[in-house]
Amino acid sequence: KRVYSKSFGYAHIDERIPITSDTIFRIMSISKTFTAIGIMQLWEQKKFDLDDPVNPYLKALKVQHKDPRAAQITFRNLLTHTSGVGEMRGLSDMLRPIGGLGAKPDTRILSMPEYYNGKLQAEIYPGQKWAYANHAYAMLAQLIEDISGEPFAMYMRHNVFEPLGMMHSDYFMSERVCAALTQGAPALAQGYQFKKDRFEPVDYLRLNTP
Repeated sequence: KRVYSKSFGYAHIDERIPITSDTIFRIMSISKTFTAIGIMQLWEQKKFDLDDPVNPYLKALKVQHKDPRAAQITFRNLLTHTSGVGEMRGLSDMLRPIGGLGAKPDTRILSMPEYYNGKLQAEIYPGQKWAYANHAYAMLAQLIEDISGEPFAMYMRHNVFEPLGMMHSDYFMSERVCAALTQGAPALAQGYQFKKDRFEPVDYLRLNTP
């Protein structure tokens, strides 16, 4: 049962729209918590072992180090940010919004095999260093899809969000999120950056990775 609930701040500063318990926020990196739940559900079903290499489970995408002698990357590596995967696919991502993760909302959502052109390369050897890795968790999302046989977003709705009563949550600005916004829920919280002694709104960008 709910023990405590209180909201602070504004969903939109200029219009003085207060945040409530029903305000919809971007899921951002909280998504990793739910992705970990999804993949561990499949582990509980004995679909894989945590120390299994992930490549045999990936159907149209591989993750590996450029050194063919390097240890293979495992589920445990991806989950614990020890896979050696970095924060950019290549140098060109330095010139793209959010290091290549961001895209304009009207662009087509790429599949993970398309986005990574079939391969994600680790920068350092797996297990050598802890380094927070968005791309590693994108691989876990693809693994959920490939192992379960269900599109990632649908798997997460059916097996994580809905059992938790999170009927308006999703990984993208999907129809269920938009429906919540049109049925009286407060507007999507506006993102801001603090600049020149004031909060300035930032443009909405869709993320390429779940």
